[in-house]
Amino acid sequence: MLYYINDPSLRTARNAAGEDYTPAYIPAMLAFMGMTGKEIAPDALSVLRKEDIVLLGADGTVVPDTCPATVILLGVAQAPTPSRQRRVYGSYLAKNGYAIPLFVPVYAPATRVDEVLAYAEVRGERVPAFVRCGGRYQFLFDLPATLWFSGDGFMEMQNAPYFPIGRTPDWRPLPNGHYGTQPYNDLLLLELERLLTALGVPSFYRLPPMEDGAVPDMVLHVSGDDDCCSAAINRGAAARMKEIGLPYHINAMPNPAGDFCFDGEVLRELQDNGCELGLHLDLTYPPYSAEHVKAQFEQFRAAFGLHPITSVNHCLVQHGTQAELLRWLQSCGILADNGYLGTFNPDDINAFDLQEFGYGTSFPRYTCDDAAHGNAPLSPALIPITYYEARLPEEDSDPSKVIDYLDGAAAYGRITQFFFHPHYLNEDNEHCVAALRVLALIKRHLSEKCYRALPMTTNTVAQFWQARREATIAWEQGDITVVTGTPLLLQLSDTITDVTLDGARIPAIYKAVNDTRVALVRIPQGTHTLKVK
Repeated sequence: MLYYINDPSLRTARNAAGEDYTPAYIPAMLAFMGMTGKEIAPDALSVLRKEDIVLLGADGTVVPDTCPATVILLGVAQAPTPSRQRRVYGSYLAKNGYAIPLFVPVYAPATRVDEVLAYAEVRGERVPAFVRCGGRYQFLFDLPATLWFSGDGFMEMQNAPYFPIGRTPDWRPLPNGHYGTQPYNDLLLLELERLLTALGVPSFYRLPPMEDGAVPDMVLHVSGDDDCCSAAINRGAAARMKEIGLPYHINAMPNPAGDFCFDGEVLRELQDNGCELGLHLDLTYPPYSAEHVKAQFEQFRAAFGLHPITSVNHCLVQHGTQAELLRWLQSCGILADNGYLGTFNPDDINAFDLQEFGYGTSFPRYTCDDAAHGNAPLSPALIPITYYEARLPEEDSDPSKVIDYLDGAAAYGRITQFFFHPHYLNEDNEHCVAALRVLALIKRHLSEKCYRALPMTTNTVAQFWQARREATIAWEQGDITVVTGTPLLLQLSDTITDVTLDGARIPAIYKAVNDTRVALVRIPQGTHTLKVK
């Protein structure tokens, strides 16, 4: 069994001092990895067995040497709580060659090191970052904190000179001039995931199975904001996407009077063309408040008779923290926010062809509330926009940016998103033509490479990610019980040779993803028992 330590009294004390309790982020890490962990209090460690694994954050809890479980320390006990600031302290040197930015300090080991599993570069010096000491594994920096804080972003840039209101891209963790060309936080968490998989911990793969049970190479979803433009533009964009053969997601925005640019009749036409709706909040005018968000949520429901599953922010406005906005969305029952663009051009807020993993991830991610709200888990996911308004201006334009993005997604099993505003898919102008060239290139490249891309919509990505988070795995020496509300792929070590599902022998699919070979097994919706050898 996989456990993680939570100390409610210490969390309360740190929150009272205005500090985050960084182990509170461990459940979000487990949800991202698709693993089921059981919370355990420090005074209950005596229940652990040799076959158990326990994750311990940087909260000072001491696991006695007599504890038989495998202990993985996700930080340094004596280190102070890291601050939320835009600062890169060093680079974690992963085995796959990536130098991954760390937003928290790296400390020297307190005990003798038996093996250095990975190094970091700090101020030009190569120092241990991930070690094994006496049978215990330890990250020498606060792993939950660097993932949590950088994934949320930092508030230091407000009222940027190129825009009168703070915007989500202003929060990007990496300083201007440092670009997130790789999803660095995904790669960092992969270091822990590899270890846990090698130790026999099963997990849910990050992509759903295809209808025929095959493993997709990537998930692809396309969305855009209508900016309350016109019914004709939305209708034209949906029809064009249907011609291309890809589902489309339009975020519908109310005007200040609460009206939308189309009605229920147009909605039915959009849906007939495979287009869905999300809520496009307009937060550019005051008040920036929970009541303002709730009012636009209710306007959407009244206009369309739909409960919005996902939302996005008009102009990516962000007056307050990520936690504050997600708390408001949670109160409305919204599953995810897709206004998570981590790239910008300070010279042009309407720049095109922006491709980055500015917040370090290609996947939806969960986070926690602030210290004033007890670092409670927040239910909405943050879905990143990783390719914004892709363009090929000319027939002979260099396609490598789009191709590299798709090839990386196939190699790492990622969720890809292309964001196109409806008016750039409808109007016959140079921007529309340049966008349509990209969509044609996507279809052509997927076909030429024989990539199996699973088309989804933004809403279904949010629903899958939520169902995956709620699914559970219980495992005990080769016996696994899965409870899931949606079909999933179970990820296991590639050392397994035999799998039975509910008593019937089934094949495993062996696939290299994230530079690691794993075994994947399709699990139908419901409760199932597996035996693996």
